[in-house]
Amino acid sequence: MYGFKPEAFGLTEAQAADIALIFARYDTNDDGRLDLGELRRLCDALDGEACPLDEGEWRAALQLMDTNRDGVVEFQEFVAYYVRGAKGAK
Repeated sequence: MYGFKPEAFGLTEAQAADIALIFARYDTNDDGRLDLGELRRLCDALDGEACPLDEGEWRAALQLMDTNRDGVVEFQEFVAYYVRGAKGAK
């Protein structure tokens, strides 16, 4: 699944599959990466309405998740961010 090992993130295969389904739903061009537009659609869907961020805030959000600085959020980066967020919510 996107070439990563769930146990490296402290996840089970089932948890990783759930995250992969979320990611794939918004990776509309199926390239294994979320660009800024796809990331916006994901946030809007999770929030239930348009996320109230301006252009600079969107770019900052992408940069926060984009740890290898290639301008997109790859699946492993998304998982790492998702896992950090889940741990922070506890």
